[in-house]
Amino acid sequence: MFGEFYPRAHWNTLNHSLYADGWRLTLYPREPEWGELFDHTADPGEHRNLFDDPVHAETRACLTDLLQQHFPAVLEDDSEVLGLW
Repeated sequence: MFGEFYPRAHWNTLNHSLYADGWRLTLYPREPEWGELFDHTADPGEHRNLFDDPVHAETRACLTDLLQQHFPAVLEDDSEVLGLW
């Protein structure tokens, strides 16, 4: 399953996600050092972000490849901001 979020108030929190095989990966294309990687089997409440954990680097790389291949981020969002809250 793929998901995306296009914020209006904070442009840099644009993100896209992949849910696959018990994992959720979220990338922030405008902030490449940010990310979320959660093992829903071991941590269904998403309490431990494994994005920077070297033990899970291969999982992160595989999921990143899948996300970018099948659901790349679209950074061109020229929609009018109607309100900030």
